[in-house]
Amino acid sequence: MKKFLLIILLFFVQYIHSQTNEASLRNLPQINIFKVNENAFEQGKISVKIRRSQLSKIKIEQVLSSNIYFNNAALNELSAEYHFAKYTSIFSNVLKNTELQVKHQQWNMDLWFTIEFAATKSVKQLYIELQKTDLFETIEPVYKKHLLDENASSVSFVPNDPRFNELWNFSNIGQGGGKVGKDIKLIDAWDIETGKPNVLVAVHDMGIQLNHPDLAQNIAVGKSFNFIDNNNIIVEGYHGTLTSGIIGAVNNNGIGVSGIAGGDGSINSGIRLMSIQIFKGHQGAGFAEGFIYAADNGAAISSNSWAYDIEDVYELSTMDAIDYFIENGGGTVLQGGLVIFAAGNNSSDIRFYPSAYDRVICVAATNNRDEKANYSTYGSWVDLSAPGGDYSNPIASQVLSTTVGGGYAGDHGTSLSCPHVSGVAALIASKLAGKASASDVRDILLSTTDDIDSLNPNFIGLLGTGRLNAFKALQKAQAIANGLTVDAANSLKVIYNCDNITLSWQKNIANNDVVIAYSNTNKIGSLVNGMIYNINDKIGEGKIIYRGNAANFMLPSNNEQLHFFKIWSVNANNQYSFGKTAEIVAPITIQGSGTIAQNFNFPPYFPTQEWRTVNADNDISWTHTATDTSNTGAGDMYSMCMYNYQNNALLGAVDILTSPLFDVHNTDSLKLNFWYAYKYRNTMLPIADSLEVLVSKDCGVTYTSLWKKAGSKIASDSKSESLEISRCRSS
Repeated sequence: MKKFLLIILLFFVQYIHSQTNEASLRNLPQINIFKVNENAFEQGKISVKIRRSQLSKIKIEQVLSSNIYFNNAALNELSAEYHFAKYTSIFSNVLKNTELQVKHQQWNMDLWFTIEFAATKSVKQLYIELQKTDLFETIEPVYKKHLLDENASSVSFVPNDPRFNELWNFSNIGQGGGKVGKDIKLIDAWDIETGKPNVLVAVHDMGIQLNHPDLAQNIAVGKSFNFIDNNNIIVEGYHGTLTSGIIGAVNNNGIGVSGIAGGDGSINSGIRLMSIQIFKGHQGAGFAEGFIYAADNGAAISSNSWAYDIEDVYELSTMDAIDYFIENGGGTVLQGGLVIFAAGNNSSDIRFYPSAYDRVICVAATNNRDEKANYSTYGSWVDLSAPGGDYSNPIASQVLSTTVGGGYAGDHGTSLSCPHVSGVAALIASKLAGKASASDVRDILLSTTDDIDSLNPNFIGLLGTGRLNAFKALQKAQAIANGLTVDAANSLKVIYNCDNITLSWQKNIANNDVVIAYSNTNKIGSLVNGMIYNINDKIGEGKIIYRGNAANFMLPSNNEQLHFFKIWSVNANNQYSFGKTAEIVAPITIQGSGTIAQNFNFPPYFPTQEWRTVNADNDISWTHTATDTSNTGAGDMYSMCMYNYQNNALLGAVDILTSPLFDVHNTDSLKLNFWYAYKYRNTMLPIADSLEVLVSKDCGVTYTSLWKKAGSKIASDSKSESLEISRCRSS
């Protein structure tokens, strides 16, 4: 077997831009926006990620009554035609944090902007026109989003007596026709942990009523932010207050209800809630920025009961921000942050984002009989289920929680399932503060659920690992905490180099051995003290690949795109540290024989999931001819072109178009056939542009030139070339 990588270089007299396929790096589905109904878009809005080299070149010069004018002619033409009204940074609030300026720029937050234009104009047409400018690395619609309650009629009132006996989700004694014991076993869990104030939970929702008598003690003072009005004045909302009460209503205070991680009533107990207000009435904003803000302000857990309006769409700015929280969240209590999302209320297996994203925890809903709630979304991407309530009895079978006006309400939906998992995650983080990773918390949650398959025979494998069990989760967390006497290894790094993946790490100060597990999912389990783990032993959905005293390890690559690793230190008594995690995304590999064709005809944008441009010059890159057919070859409507022959800028820049890896079996040679067209630049300059094709047999470490022409030799309307890559016998 042999792997080959082709690159096509266009040597240009200018700086050329590098563009990466951000969707494929997350294993997300490609979106063909031309097949998405425009009703799914926020009309009059489009988001862009500017090429870094262009950031200083695209500045607003004037803001008039009807248009914005830039120091860029192409944008000014579009501004006049589409009536640009606003041009605002998506991450404007977090970019004000000068202490984190370098980190934010490393994550490219300063490159994301939203353009507001006339609502009567087509989002799709502006998308096409913005592509032609070559100013932007990413262009995407602003998709509509919604909260995931079931819009049931709430029953709100302010009681005089505690109402814990109505919380069947915490302790089910048959309320509302439920089955005794079908709950999350919270009373037993509280014997182990009730929540600590150094654990911050960010609630991305409507605003929380910060002065609610059953919440005020557990609010993170000065940490909340209103992204609708861009200030720290939180406007209380029904839905945000409801979901927050499930997580952190104050326990044992003689009033109202209890929260999962609400403490024992003393001032120094209970987790702290951070209101990330992204909804106010029908308004929504800050969906991406809220994750950055929460991570920067110490949140360990992000609780989200919202989704995009239609299936299989997402915004890369938001996915970037979720990744930022996962890698930079955790505060003082976890390595990395944990993001939790409600699955949705469509009573189907339709996949909605961000809940279907591999790196978040997706929660479906059950009723008070451990059956799938009839409204709950389900699917193979669901990680676990939790109580969401029912509406057969509007009060007793719903989930009771805090609501605005200092009162309480019953409601149902996966909106309420999500904060159950967030609350138990907060209890685990409280128990393991400073001794665990977010991956450990995820594993504990998913590995300690109650099996509900027998009660849901039509949904086996579609409701995650089972229904949330707080007691089992805290038991496992306690066992881990009691046994954590070994320091973790540090600086786990992963490098992919085609045939192999190399891992390196720094051993702990005691020079203990390490154990490493691998999986192509992020569901690697945890190790149990006293047990001996050998190579190939299963750990959750992973397996042990190394045990020893080295500081590096190499394993053969496979055809998986996502690679997850977890490392533990281990002493002579088989006591383990907590696990630290790392991951890497490999290039896509195409296997096959015969003819493999690529004409870039779907989807109608570039890069595709397989092909990418690679260049550090940060300017104009290869252009996909999605709509312009006048300069394409071989009669193909969709090709890759450069329209920059007239450019007289700096000399010597190189732009690279990189193919996927081709995994070739049982052959001695390969033949590459391609069409090219070139408009010769008739200038007085002594040099001209060149086109070159190279091949690598070691995944890009070294390259051999196959073909190269320059200047008038490649000037043509259309031309076909065939190249043979020989001496490539498989091994």
